[in-house]
Amino acid sequence: MFATRGGPSRARGRAGECPYPGLASFGREQARWFFGRDELTAELVARLDTWLRGGGVQVVVAPSGAGKSSLLHAGLLSRLADGALPGSSRWPTLVFTPTAQPLAALAGEIAVLTGADPAHPAAEPQRWVEVLRGHIGPEGSGARVLVVVDQFEELFTLGTDDQDRRTFIELLVQLAGPPQPVGLVLAYPGHRQRRPNGAVVERGRPGTPHTAGHTSDRPHRLGPRSRFQP
Repeated sequence: MFATRGGPSRARGRAGECPYPGLASFGREQARWFFGRDELTAELVARLDTWLRGGGVQVVVAPSGAGKSSLLHAGLLSRLADGALPGSSRWPTLVFTPTAQPLAALAGEIAVLTGADPAHPAAEPQRWVEVLRGHIGPEGSGARVLVVVDQFEELFTLGTDDQDRRTFIELLVQLAGPPQPVGLVLAYPGHRQRRPNGAVVERGRPGTPHTAGHTSDRPHRLGPRSRFQP
């Protein structure tokens, strides 16, 4: 017996399918087995809807192993793929980690989506903002793109060049702002001293463009998982 979102019932799965991924995170294909974060997922969807109207960054903060990736993939992205917001089932989604070369990682994702040439991303980073905005379409068209940067702490822990880090953050800020902002979501453990909040969410990091309209009002912090949320 498994609990489903409609209450306890016999969850039907393929023969040999295990509903628990072990130490791996839940993916979108395992959303039916993902429980205990329904209220938080609904709040993320609602706040993303707000940011898409005027620009902003949504940050999900929790210690490593608390379930940030599962919340994003089996929660938020799965719900959007099911049409939680108007047209969201058709929104292209870029999901990646910064790696030690965040500009190349971002350029590669945009290139796959748009068919653009990913060569020399560091030499012309501004081009990628223009390429992605061109793919979204004109303002008012209703088209959207989601950009999810998981393990955002890699930007500060893998020896990324300072200028590349600064440029990457600048590009994210631009993408999250008007006109036609992308849906930008960052996941970060929040326990290291060099927090990304100072670079993207809060004011005060030297050399980083910042406007109040581009920031999250407060990061999402994952609390204890309830056994079954309605």
